[in-house]
Amino acid sequence: MSFTSPAFFLFFLAYFAASLLVSRRVWLVLAALASSFFYAFWDWRFLFLLYYVITVSWFVGIRLNSTASETSRKRYVALSVVSCLSVLVAFKYFGFFVDSFTQMTAAFGLQLQPRLAQILLPIGISFYTFHALSYTIDLYRRKLARPAGYLSLVVYLAFFPQLVAGPIVRAHRFLPQIDRGPVFSPRKIKTGLLIIAWGYFLKVCVADSIALLVDPIFAAPRDFESGNLLFAIVAYSFQIYTDFSGYSLIAIGLAKLQGFDFPANFLAPYFSSSFSDFWRRWHISLSSFLRDYLYIPLGGNRHGRLREDRNIMVTMFLGGLWHGASYNFVIWGLLHGVYLLLQRWGNMLMQAVRFPAVPGALRCAVTGFKVAGVYALVLLAWVFFRVHHFTDAMAFLHGIAQLQAPGVIFNKFQSMKIAVLIALTVAVDLVFIRRRNMVRVLRTRYAYAFAIALLLVTIEMFGSFGGGAFIYFQF
Repeated sequence: MSFTSPAFFLFFLAYFAASLLVSRRVWLVLAALASSFFYAFWDWRFLFLLYYVITVSWFVGIRLNSTASETSRKRYVALSVVSCLSVLVAFKYFGFFVDSFTQMTAAFGLQLQPRLAQILLPIGISFYTFHALSYTIDLYRRKLARPAGYLSLVVYLAFFPQLVAGPIVRAHRFLPQIDRGPVFSPRKIKTGLLIIAWGYFLKVCVADSIALLVDPIFAAPRDFESGNLLFAIVAYSFQIYTDFSGYSLIAIGLAKLQGFDFPANFLAPYFSSSFSDFWRRWHISLSSFLRDYLYIPLGGNRHGRLREDRNIMVTMFLGGLWHGASYNFVIWGLLHGVYLLLQRWGNMLMQAVRFPAVPGALRCAVTGFKVAGVYALVLLAWVFFRVHHFTDAMAFLHGIAQLQAPGVIFNKFQSMKIAVLIALTVAVDLVFIRRRNMVRVLRTRYAYAFAIALLLVTIEMFGSFGGGAFIYFQF
């Protein structure tokens, strides 16, 4: 049941109306049942896997609360980590590891042909396992005062707005809100509706319109000239941004309608002037999760430069692998790791050489150059993220390097439509990068009404309805 399907609108209206009428205790049952139904709508069989993760996390939480021994607490949190990661490995990476082993042995002359059943990937598995890890680790670190009740934990791990593709909401931030229950206030409903409308605009108008043009190019990159390939990767950078940020905004808005506050997941990432800045703006909930639950426990920057470099590369390697069982995702993660190291070494060189400060008149130009450079290298990494096979990625890059003019393949109206929609997206990012500008729109009655009306009309006129699923559903 996708957010863009008519079935979801009926489902949410029924759930929201019922939520208005029931007590907080009954709402817990309602939210648990509604979220379970939402997930079962995709494939009811994987509901058992979701509840397995919930039950293990609940049991570990009870034991962490009742055990004083630090050794025992470490064992229980290790049980949670192993249980969650084993689910990921079994359903997401097992076939990848077997294929990699088979290819490695073939290089030494050993021909292995393992017979494996095709394992379906449960939707949202990467997200709800990370939520489960957040719960048990937060309890272990005593960021949570007490373990959650079973129903509260079901709602935390399976809450339908962010179940399938995030954002990843930390346990110590969301569980207290669940214990409080929904709070329906005109201000939050007003904010939620605007956020949802902008999210739908990004998805059905921008992302799905771009997909119609770029998907055929990525399907056969060897058949297109350099200009077409360059157009495709630039357009794709906005497709994945508007697709995923659109989903995140809809999820945040749906939660806001009920009085729940989810953290922002994107903040104008293509205006980043450094790669560390990019990861503070792109998929914020994942990058902060990897920082707090992986990079810092590995040692962060506390044990010398070499170990810091290692920790960065390990974190970005696993961040790439988290997105999917493919060498291309690994390359994408490692490229960003290399970018972060180059930035770090460049900063150290600048400090050592003590270059003169940039005059104020040139500061904007230098910042613009940095933003353009970061974006260009992000585009390079997106090639590996989007193309399914390494050979296709190399063919794509080789095609761009030929510097050929684009062939006449694009629908001119569709191309113009995409250009206008991307320009509008960039302009809104630039305006609302300052939160106070959003507050002004919400507080000004006519500005708010105009924004909602304009978005609805634009969605109706330019939306590509019936488009594909959200990109991050595959992760």
